[in-house]
Amino acid sequence: MPISNKSPIAQARKDINRFNRAVKKCKRELVTMKTSLRVLEGEDQAEADLRKFEEDLDAMLDFLEETSRLMRARWLSTTMIDPNS
Repeated sequence: MPISNKSPIAQARKDINRFNRAVKKCKRELVTMKTSLRVLEGEDQAEADLRKFEEDLDAMLDFLEETSRLMRARWLSTTMIDPNS
């Protein structure tokens, strides 16, 4: 990956957003795959087999959302003007 001139916070935000989009794409592809397997197998076995995987993707999205929230809070706290100065 090339070195960027962006600030660390901007680069982190970009990376988190990119990973977030990738996980959401995985979730969409998982739905498509489950539908295909359901048609192929003729039952809900694919649903049961892939449920844990879907839960893991949801956990990743929760982690990314929380990380973004904490990063925004940290950025806001460092950019706020101290009223006592």
